[in-house]
Amino acid sequence: MANEIQRLPDGLDCPKLQALRSQAPNSLLPSNLIKRLKNLERLQVNGNSVKEVFGFEGLELLEENEGELYLGRLREMRLENLAKLENIWTGPAHLADFSNLKFVTVTKCKELSNLFSVSVMSQGLLQLEDLWVEDCSKMVEIISNDPGITVDVKLPKLKTLCLKKLPMLTGFYPGNAECPSLEYLHVQECQNFKTATSDFHSSKQVEENDEQHMKVLKKGYIYVFLISYLNY
Repeated sequence: MANEIQRLPDGLDCPKLQALRSQAPNSLLPSNLIKRLKNLERLQVNGNSVKEVFGFEGLELLEENEGELYLGRLREMRLENLAKLENIWTGPAHLADFSNLKFVTVTKCKELSNLFSVSVMSQGLLQLEDLWVEDCSKMVEIISNDPGITVDVKLPKLKTLCLKKLPMLTGFYPGNAECPSLEYLHVQECQNFKTATSDFHSSKQVEENDEQHMKVLKKGYIYVFLISYLNY
């Protein structure tokens, strides 16, 4: 599918495309395609050769795109079995708008060392509720610092954080991270993880390693994505 997507004719817009599921090579969504997917809400990617998901190179060089952000409607993102994935995006991160992203699942992405940089946090993950990261052997941090930038990070609606089978993971974020709505924290087989529960600054009573909740959550992910793609 992805080869056909990338060969879309210049000038062709996809204003009604809301869900995309693909087994992808190299870069799934290059810059010339990203700008056409203004209403993309759900993205699921599965493909052993994909190295990046979003390519923003060239977008900020176009005068007509000055000040424009992309992916602002994206609500659900699922990345799985991407053994060669090195970056979720390449190019200027400040063009990515993940402010409506609610659900993120990342599994078996063996080359991925982090999910988000603090540059992306300038737009904020304001709606993120559930984050599941599993079996990513080179994952060091969930949110990484940019050189010379130290800022506080806030995820105001993050309710569930699941981290499993991440042997190199040292922490959630090297700076101060506030997750006032965090209720469930599941950490398993992350022997180098140093972030304490109190470091999330939750105003809730955080339940740790609640297996029943994780089972319900995982079933919920499967159901949500199944219904999404049946509807579209």
